[in-house]
Amino acid sequence: MAVLYGQKSASASTTFQRGLVLSCLLTISLLLTGCRPTDSKSSSLPSKAISSDSVGKSIPLSDAKQLSIDETADGYRIRIRASFDDGASEFEHELTRDASKKDALPIPVQRIICLSSSHLGFLEELDALDIVAGVTNKKYVANSTIRRRIDDGKVKEIGEGTQLNLERILILQPDLVLAYGVSAADLEILEPIKRAGIPLLICADYTEQSPLGRAEWIKFFGLLTGKLSIAESRFESIRGNYQTLAEAGRRVEPKPTVLVNADFQGTWYVPGGDSYMAQFIRDAGGNYMWAGERSTRVQRLDFESVLARAQKADIWINVGMWTSLDEGKANNEKYALFDAFQKGNVYNHHRPGNEQLGNDFFERGVVRPDLVLGDLLKVFHPSLREKEPFVWYQRLQAH
Repeated sequence: MAVLYGQKSASASTTFQRGLVLSCLLTISLLLTGCRPTDSKSSSLPSKAISSDSVGKSIPLSDAKQLSIDETADGYRIRIRASFDDGASEFEHELTRDASKKDALPIPVQRIICLSSSHLGFLEELDALDIVAGVTNKKYVANSTIRRRIDDGKVKEIGEGTQLNLERILILQPDLVLAYGVSAADLEILEPIKRAGIPLLICADYTEQSPLGRAEWIKFFGLLTGKLSIAESRFESIRGNYQTLAEAGRRVEPKPTVLVNADFQGTWYVPGGDSYMAQFIRDAGGNYMWAGERSTRVQRLDFESVLARAQKADIWINVGMWTSLDEGKANNEKYALFDAFQKGNVYNHHRPGNEQLGNDFFERGVVRPDLVLGDLLKVFHPSLREKEPFVWYQRLQAH
């Protein structure tokens, strides 16, 4: 089967920040993803011609901006716009229901390797976890079904980055490897998979700058699994729930001021006022301290700069892997200078007892922004969600 990692075009575009291994940086990758203009060119992977079958109607996408889907005579043609640290590329792929067709990916896929744990959230929502044959590392996985299947030997760990185990990937014989990338270097790391003739797709859901935009990538997973109609129905339900909650958040007054994240190794990553996380805060009835910074870009600030602007913030959220105020103070005693810390108004989505780096917030939370918004609405305006339990967030206590 031909490799489906085709680069159609490249242009100067945006820079996106992705997380590293620790949960603190996973927060950056999934909640604080930002962008800025760049003049760098994208990776020079070889282009691939796409068949000239006539294209039918487009599949409606209301919120996703980095994906387009058109019907063809025997399947779909998808275009994925992926932005990297050093440029941007558009990838075009053909999916077909005709298993004999060359240079196209047969769908539905039966065996898939996921290089990002966020893919698992989409597959779980479609009741399609049974097609997962491999993941990078169990420690990054929160999903209990996949963790159990890893323990049972039914799902294999295939490594990550430069440690990808190509031999193990070949033994698994996947129909598809689903990847992500933030730079040309990341794409080069994936080159051995291409050369081995294994189909490879970039899933660029993480480059969307709105919660509903990311969630709408469930339709992409619906195409892969043969469950597009289910995906469309699920998204419309999620979208309706989200909009109802956002309407309540926009109406409520007063709106508490909100601080996000914590210092990580001397740098405080602060999302711009048009970013993914900023939209969550706005829709949940919060007044984000950097709302006036009309950008999707992540700013890298020092502690003193954040303290100067946000010392009086009413509420503080997303503080890495803390599970108590004591843990925060042990990391940096100066955190106690923030009013929100002193008043105990610090909330996090990393629950006690979760010792692995995997966090369901970064899996199911990506495809269920309505549940994330419900949690944040309860954080900012408890009276509006008195009877609703938190799904992920909790108020941190001092021991």
